Amino acid sequence: MEIHIYAVGLVYASACAPASASVAEIETEANAQHPTGVTPWRKSDDPTFASGEPNPCACEHDPGRRHWLLSC
Repeated sequence: MEIHIYAVGLVYASACAPASASVAEIETEANAQHPTGVTPWRKSDDPTFASGEPNPCACEHDPGRRHWLLSC
């Protein structure tokens, strides 16, 4: 299962994952690819991305994938 972390900031990250991926799988992969050194990446409690899109939302490039907002 390919999970891509496509943006990483100080306290937020964004992931693109297959729609079948669980939150636990996404969090595990985010922490493996980009460990924070502080607290682990978890699905953000924020209901939307900064753009206003819901969290999670459909991937604009592949309808079989979704984007997730993570925070640490």
